[in-house]
Amino acid sequence: MAAPAIVIDGCQLTSDLAPVVQGDQVYLPLRSVATALGTTVAWDPATQTATVSKNGTVLTVDRPDLSMQLDGQALPGSALVTGGQILVPAQVLEKALGARVTLDSVSGNVYIDYQETVDGLTPEQLLVKSGEAAKTSGTYKFTARLDVSTSAQGQPAVTLPMQIQGQVQEPGLAYTLSTMSMGGKEIKSESYVDDGKMYMNVNGAGWKEVPVSSSLSNMQQEFGNDPAANVDMIGAMGGIISAMTPQTVDGATCDVVRVTVDPVRFKTWLTKMMGAVTSSGDNQAQVQKLLQDMLGVMRIKNLAFEIFIDPQTYLLRQEYLTMEMSVDMPPAPMTLTEHGAFRMYGFGQPVQMPQVPAGQ
Repeated sequence: MAAPAIVIDGCQLTSDLAPVVQGDQVYLPLRSVATALGTTVAWDPATQTATVSKNGTVLTVDRPDLSMQLDGQALPGSALVTGGQILVPAQVLEKALGARVTLDSVSGNVYIDYQETVDGLTPEQLLVKSGEAAKTSGTYKFTARLDVSTSAQGQPAVTLPMQIQGQVQEPGLAYTLSTMSMGGKEIKSESYVDDGKMYMNVNGAGWKEVPVSSSLSNMQQEFGNDPAANVDMIGAMGGIISAMTPQTVDGATCDVVRVTVDPVRFKTWLTKMMGAVTSSGDNQAQVQKLLQDMLGVMRIKNLAFEIFIDPQTYLLRQEYLTMEMSVDMPPAPMTLTEHGAFRMYGFGQPVQMPQVPAGQ
């Protein structure tokens, strides 16, 4: 039988630890659940104390004596430490995070109901509203900076900075210019999507059409035209959507939605998507095997997005990406981390798309 699972709003959470049941008490891994519900666990190594803050409520757990406090008041009972991680009673998480926890006594699964609202909307509805607002604007621009760092045992870490800028014109037109610095050289890559067709221009070598399978082209058009389908795709790729405390961006208060991606479900989804990318032909089997080999050595440890939305216009202001993964390749495993900041602006303003020669 499968190990008991933790399911948040219908999405299964992948955690190193399963729920622990002792008598009539259910214990849940603090860091995994808190992170999935849109908050973080701060760790003080000096005092060996974990702290979770959500909407003004503060939970602290003292690891040496396993005592717990909620808003400065001592709580009855104690936490557990298993596999080096702190687990706390389910009712403590209910009070601290505003969630409702239910144990299925037959399967052992723990179900967490966390359908919170932001200004009367669920986080999912807020994302759909944001997508609809962007489509209504007709056009917008974006900039981004990504820092990709790699490190391997016995080797110095290498950071590859990437600058991205581009623009979108609804429906179906998108242009992106990416500039990456690698080994003292600058690599520029342009991409252009026009109604399901994709073109690329690398280092000024000229525009070339990139073969795209019909199934992927259909998916691109479906998701590009339907904000609700985009949100459904987040669930399909293993994303757990939750609301965070509003934050200030450029002097304006924004609603914040966090997407915590389940690594196992994301890998399954990525396998399916890579299969859709593969075009038909004599080398299809070889390409499929190469993709499977690549996915076989990947270990995604952390993948999350924080999305900042203007509550007045529902337009997306900025987005943060955090990813950590390892690649098990000889002679030593490699760790890869990626941090990115995206900014959207110029909604409804004119944009200039590239002129791609016909037939290229």
